[in-house]
Amino acid sequence: MTSLKSELLIDPSIIQENILFIKNLMPKDSKFMAVIKSDAYGHIMENLIKTIDNHVDGYGTVRIEEAIRIRNKSNKKILLMTGVYSNKDLEVAKKHNFDLVVHNQNQFNLIQENDYYKNLWFKVNTGMNRLGFEEQHFIDIYNKNDIELEKKNYEKFENINDILLKKELYKLDTSKKKFELNSEVDKLKSEVIILNKSKSEPNAF
Repeated sequence: MTSLKSELLIDPSIIQENILFIKNLMPKDSKFMAVIKSDAYGHIMENLIKTIDNHVDGYGTVRIEEAIRIRNKSNKKILLMTGVYSNKDLEVAKKHNFDLVVHNQNQFNLIQENDYYKNLWFKVNTGMNRLGFEEQHFIDIYNKNDIELEKKNYEKFENINDILLKKELYKLDTSKKKFELNSEVDKLKSEVIILNKSKSEPNAF
């Protein structure tokens, strides 16, 4: 009886070509983040980083151990997408200069207790209902804390409250404007809001 064996070969140079192709379709001032998790799905992230590092502006990953491995190979921005849940992990993140996603109040409490507001990305639940602050909860945090909102993809809105207002208008409006506003709101989905405590420490990404 013949047994079948499967083998998957990954050529990092082809991934590099794909990145360059995608970047060529993007606005020139766009930034490109390579999300690498689960050891690049088992394909040894160090090999991939070596090939693509000159073509990306930063990396996103899930586990702090993988973020450390990326830092050992690159000085680019690294986003820890799950954030941190302990003082120990926060110290590691500070040591390696990781950006942190904040998903919930417990994580923000940890940030406040340590008075560490450098390069935070607040995740807001806009409909996926998996992770992230509810909109009003985020608005409350934003209003109660001396934090600057780096608008990034929100230039069309005067402030963060306008986003909530426009979404509420969408829910109430049954006219053609409802569809048009829905299209604007959809553009915001899956976006992450970047916050800084001080204007003296702007986000590079």
